[in-house]
Amino acid sequence: MYTDTIEFSAYNDDYDYFILSGKKDTADVSLIYNWDTKNSKYNFIPGERIKITWKMDGIPMAGDEDVINHTERLIDAERFKTNDNQVKFLWRAAKFDEELNQAC
Repeated sequence: MYTDTIEFSAYNDDYDYFILSGKKDTADVSLIYNWDTKNSKYNFIPGERIKITWKMDGIPMAGDEDVINHTERLIDAERFKTNDNQVKFLWRAAKFDEELNQAC
């Protein structure tokens, strides 16, 4: 098994096998997965960096089960844990300076 970090692009479930697409550095990657994308654990947002666990696996060719294709299969994927610290926004009060106004 292997572990990698990728940038999630999309799910594609239009074919016999479900595909997760993403980018690893500048390379496009596609891996077969077998989980429910409605599960909040796997509900990734395009552009989100995710940690994936995958392995090379033999997948029977759709329609011809005697032919085995070797391809990358996802075992699991997860979001990176984020720091739950609150974000502080800097601001300042708008004040009118009468002296600067008179100098003009």
